[in-house]
Amino acid sequence: MGNSRSQAGQNFCSQFLPEEQAEIDRLFDALSSETHGSDTSPRSFSLKALKNHVGEALPPEMVTRLHDGMRRVDLTGKAKGPSDNVSQGQFTVSMSRLLKGNSEEKSLVILKMISATEGPVKAREVQKFTEDLVGSVVHVLSYRQELRGWTQKRGPGPPARVQALAAQLFSEMDAQGGEKLPGPQQLDCECDRAMIEAWVFRAPLVATFLSVVIHRGFLLLRSPLDLAALIPERHVDQERVFESILDVPSVIYLNSHLRREQQQRWRLLFSSELHGHSFAQLCGRITHRGPCVLLLEDHDGQVFGGFASCSWEVKPQFQGQSCQCCSSPDRPLVSILPPVHLPRPSTSDVMSSLGSPECCLQGHVLDLSLMTARVPRCSISADFLQAGLRLILRLSTSALAVRLICLHDQLHVGTQPEVPSSRKPSQSGRVMGALCVLCRAVHSAHLPSRGDDTCFLFSVSPRMAAYTSTGYNDHYMYLNHGQQTIPNGLGMGGQHNYFGLWVDVDFGKGHSKAKPKCTTYNSPQLSAQENFSFEKMEVWAVGDASGSQQAKSNKSILDVDPEAQALLEITGRSRHSEGLRDIPEAE
Repeated sequence: MGNSRSQAGQNFCSQFLPEEQAEIDRLFDALSSETHGSDTSPRSFSLKALKNHVGEALPPEMVTRLHDGMRRVDLTGKAKGPSDNVSQGQFTVSMSRLLKGNSEEKSLVILKMISATEGPVKAREVQKFTEDLVGSVVHVLSYRQELRGWTQKRGPGPPARVQALAAQLFSEMDAQGGEKLPGPQQLDCECDRAMIEAWVFRAPLVATFLSVVIHRGFLLLRSPLDLAALIPERHVDQERVFESILDVPSVIYLNSHLRREQQQRWRLLFSSELHGHSFAQLCGRITHRGPCVLLLEDHDGQVFGGFASCSWEVKPQFQGQSCQCCSSPDRPLVSILPPVHLPRPSTSDVMSSLGSPECCLQGHVLDLSLMTARVPRCSISADFLQAGLRLILRLSTSALAVRLICLHDQLHVGTQPEVPSSRKPSQSGRVMGALCVLCRAVHSAHLPSRGDDTCFLFSVSPRMAAYTSTGYNDHYMYLNHGQQTIPNGLGMGGQHNYFGLWVDVDFGKGHSKAKPKCTTYNSPQLSAQENFSFEKMEVWAVGDASGSQQAKSNKSILDVDPEAQALLEITGRSRHSEGLRDIPEAE
């Protein structure tokens, strides 16, 4: 049997590890045995054999596309036309390209899955392929019972949000010349291989979805597939059944915009359905709970919301601030870094860490321009970089120290990225760039922070889109109540009384104002009406609970208010509940 195998695909197997290649060979043996039985002729398999093997795990149209993409692979470059069956060489090459290949190699198979003709394909054909691909991912995850707690609504025809996600992925396609064409005109344009390759590179979910379809459709176990990065595990504390506003396509889309450590798990913090229509309940359940996704469904059926990159806090100011050193006109390294900031240190921290009265603070960050102006330039590079390093180390965690020291050494010996001669930095510019890099390292270690430019607004229905920070201002997050002269409610983007997204303290009312766009997120009006009403609202914490939050959850209710305990002791009052303390669990 082994001698009868086609050797044409052996040169294309290098991308598979030996154990992965063995699994691919076993899969081909199973498929070809259904076509040829014990025949010793060159092995191949038919579309019927592929459908019988896959069963109901994949929709029939996707099975047909996979078979067409494989049988149209020309191994020799001399084929006059595709065969009706798939040889072992064609199967191996196709699987290697789809699972292990780069954007160019994937685009070759995708073109063959879309059309039998050589050369460019119509954009509407690409759109139909994208809809089939998204629908197949939802189908196979549901069939394999790997939705990780989420549910997918069933109904006649393709679900609206499957079409919405497919339309969003398709919108990443650029016409020749890089221009965006309007609707009908876009569908009539031709897409060549270079456009498909650029599309696969620009929209990574396309390659991810192909990998999911193959892995879960054929039940491949050897090659890696991390479903946790695609669809998070859903956690709901309530025992009763809860149906979220979100479904599988919308969760996948929103999860793809989060950092990897935030993609694994979503925990429900608030639901108007479970916890009532109360702004006080909302504030009590979402504050100090880490990054979270909030979403609403208005009375017109449109679904939209925002992602908050840090814990919500009730305060009369916006949550958000950028690094002051990034505003310097002399920015060699700063120009390639996102805005970052430092937490406010105490005066004793500054004096003991820096040991120099010339160093000062302005707001929440080091005023580097003032620092560099008051010392000789010959000592700036070493002295102040080391001084800034000491302060940052003092404000950060010991686990980050090694990373910062290594970064300091690299910057100090002049191994920073090469800067074009037209933008050669001054000595003070090097220091500001170096300290900004250090600030960024601290920021990535998840120190307590305000909202930053990783916050975004989004729309789920009727169309899917994400709107990220413009950098115009830092009005990322706002949560306030109990004030008489400033707005009371929850907002993201824009300004007072003109938010990109606003939930009023009079729960059930809000607005989304953008004429023409929100200044903070460049988002359009998210709701059907500028001033809208809603019945459903949800807030999901993303990622694992922080250490401080877990410690807080393990804290006895008797220790929540130490000031009240001290007041009772001063007044001579006894604490009758002290004997009711829970026995701590053994570590």
